Amino acid sequence: MKKNSLWPVGIFTGLYLVASLFFSFRNNNTEFIFYLGIVVILAVITLLVHRRAHFSQTTLWGLSLWGLLHMMGGLVLLPEG
Repeated sequence: MKKNSLWPVGIFTGLYLVASLFFSFRNNNTEFIFYLGIVVILAVITLLVHRRAHFSQTTLWGLSLWGLLHMMGGLVLLPEG
């Protein structure tokens, strides 16, 4: 697998993480900002495991899309009560 083949999924993931951070600050959602840090740590762990296990592109894109949907769900504001 070429090293540069990780760039598209990495850029996509980075963009939605930055967008999530922006919306978290905009909504003053400090709990989500903390959680975003956890997701970044998990992404780094995934990258380290990928170096040994050589995940397929489909797996990497699937994990990234799952992360995007997870971030979107976490940013939905629900009424209190």
